[in-house]
Amino acid sequence: MLDHIRTNASAVTKASGGGLPPASRSAEMFRGVVLAGLIAACWAAPVCGETAGRLQALSGTNSQSVRNEAVAAIPMEKLDAKSQAKVKEVLGNLTVFRRLPIRVIECDPDLYLFVVRHPDVMVGMWETLKLSQLQLRRTAPNNFRVVESDGTTINFEYLYQTYDTHIVYAEGVYTGALANRPVRGTCVCVLKTGYVRETNGRYCITSRLDAFLSVEPGAIEIVAKTLQPIGGRVADSNFVQTLAFVASLSETAEANPEGLHRLSQRLTNISPELREQFDQCVEKVAQGAAAGRGVELAVPQVQRATAGGPTAAQHLAPLRR
Repeated sequence: MLDHIRTNASAVTKASGGGLPPASRSAEMFRGVVLAGLIAACWAAPVCGETAGRLQALSGTNSQSVRNEAVAAIPMEKLDAKSQAKVKEVLGNLTVFRRLPIRVIECDPDLYLFVVRHPDVMVGMWETLKLSQLQLRRTAPNNFRVVESDGTTINFEYLYQTYDTHIVYAEGVYTGALANRPVRGTCVCVLKTGYVRETNGRYCITSRLDAFLSVEPGAIEIVAKTLQPIGGRVADSNFVQTLAFVASLSETAEANPEGLHRLSQRLTNISPELREQFDQCVEKVAQGAAAGRGVELAVPQVQRATAGGPTAAQHLAPLRR
C-alpha cells in the first residue's frame, strides 16, 4: 500500500504543517496481498532497547505449529454466536495463514488504541497527504468499507475489542492484475497487544497479528501460484511500515501537538466528533510528555520494566494471554 513511509517524527511534523513527506506508492503492495494485507496495513519504528531490537528481526511465518497456536489463542468463548460462525467458517475453509512479524514500538498506549480502533483516521491522513489513493470509510460503529483505485473492495468489521485483543472479520473482492478474474475471499485477523512501561517512564508496545484467509474454491490455484508467494512478504512490510508510522505519530504528538491538530482539521473523511476525540488524545499525549508521563492512562495492566530494561519474556508474556 505504502512503498516507503518516513519513520521519523520530523517527516510527520513537516506534513502536519502543510508540507508532504517524500513517499512513493506501489499499488500492487495492496492488491497483491488481497485481504490480509489490507488489515495488516490498516493496523498499527523506533525500538525499545536491545531486547526489543532482537524481537524486531523476527519475520512473518505460516508454519503449521504457529497456525495451531494462533487458532487456539482465539477467544471463541467471548464471541457472540454470529461472530463465532464467521470465524469458524474462515477457519473451516482456510486457504492461507500468516503470522506477521512481532514488532515492538515506542508509543503512547492510548494513542495506539485510538489508531487501532479508528483506522479511518490514519488512512485519512495518508489520503490527505497524498501518500495513498486508498479510501476507507466508516459504514457503522464497528464497520468499514475500503475501496482501491482498481476497484478492489473490502468490507470489514470488529467482532471483538479489548485493550489487548482485537478480532476483525473481512469480506472482499480482489480485481488486480495478478489474477485473471475477480477473486472473492474472507479473512479473520487477530491482533494481540502487550504494554510495558520502561524505567524512564516511556511505553513499549508489542504487536502480533495473525491473519487467516479463505478464498472461493475456484480461486485457490490462483492464490497458491500468484498471490501467496508475494503476499506474505507484502503483508509483513505493510505491517512494519504502518507501525513505524504510528510510532512517529506518537512522537509528533509529544513534540508538536499543534501540528497534528492542524492536520486533523484537513481530514474530510471523519466526523467532527471523531476529530475532536483524536485532538483530545493528542493533547493528552502532549500533557503526559510534559508531565513526565504523569497522566493516567485508559489502558489497564501496563507492566513495569525492572531495572536494566524489559526482558524478551516481559515483552512477549502479554501476548500469551
